[in-house]
Amino acid sequence: MTTTKKPAGTPEKTAKPTCLMPTTSPVTAVAPTSASSHVLLKPSDIESEGGPTVATQYVWVSLNRHQWKAICLKIGRNLRYRRADWDAWKESRRMSTLQTSHEEN
Repeated sequence: MTTTKKPAGTPEKTAKPTCLMPTTSPVTAVAPTSASSHVLLKPSDIESEGGPTVATQYVWVSLNRHQWKAICLKIGRNLRYRRADWDAWKESRRMSTLQTSHEEN
């Protein structure tokens, strides 16, 4: 049986700490928010609510038509939308449509 000797001056291995966070850190409370603000909608959800088709949504993101890129989240190659952003976009489009129809009359 052969034994290997460590060179002189080699430090001994010590156990690494398992937790780098201090255990006495204060916990901050997060204000509760409505569950609907955290909902992410898929392009098919937008289409089913009367929005543009899925294919149109991808084109609008690439061209940034109607400020679509501002309400869209790209997660990998997938699009997602926050409920609040989608509702605000619909409302802004509705208001611009109403203003245009009043100007024409």
